[in-house]
Amino acid sequence: MAILVSEKNFAETCVPPFLDVPCDHWAIEYIRAMKEAGITAGYPDGTFKPNAPLTRAEAAAFIIRALEGELISYSSKPYFADVLPNHWAFKYIQKAKEKKIVKGYPGTNLYYPDKPITREELAKMLVMALVSEKILMPVVSSKCLKGSPFPDVEQDRWSCRYIEILKNLGIITGYPDGTFRPKNFATRAEMAAVIYRIFLS
Repeated sequence: MAILVSEKNFAETCVPPFLDVPCDHWAIEYIRAMKEAGITAGYPDGTFKPNAPLTRAEAAAFIIRALEGELISYSSKPYFADVLPNHWAFKYIQKAKEKKIVKGYPGTNLYYPDKPITREELAKMLVMALVSEKILMPVVSSKCLKGSPFPDVEQDRWSCRYIEILKNLGIITGYPDGTFRPKNFATRAEMAAVIYRIFLS
């Protein structure tokens, strides 16, 4: 027998996972799943800040927690000059480097952990995480195989192949206008959505 639940009843029974993630937020179930899986605990004040830009440190932390949880082994010798042992995300970034999920910026040994990550940078990091788990084959060329996956992502753009892979897997769909906006900063809510689709669904 089907049980019908009205929107009113849902609103009365829904418990937001964080103070700033209401029951009508588009990413509430993704964020709730991440919380229940122990991938995020939000901020000390009980918020998640879903629309805030995702930092490079947060991206590494979410991915490593999704792959291996909190109990991880990693080198105590810093790989990056700007990510020292006293940084809150040190162990996650160390592990992400060891798994070849991340690299420093070209020509430096810097990671810029607190810098917001762009959508195309995040796409590459996610694909590299899947490669590290041998779910995907290594990416041998950044050029897309079949034209442009989105009208604002050129076939020879450095991030094209990573974006193409995620689109083909159904992990990303772009914006309603058909664009991907690769240089836009990824938000914490968007990260929750892709983490769910890759690791939790």
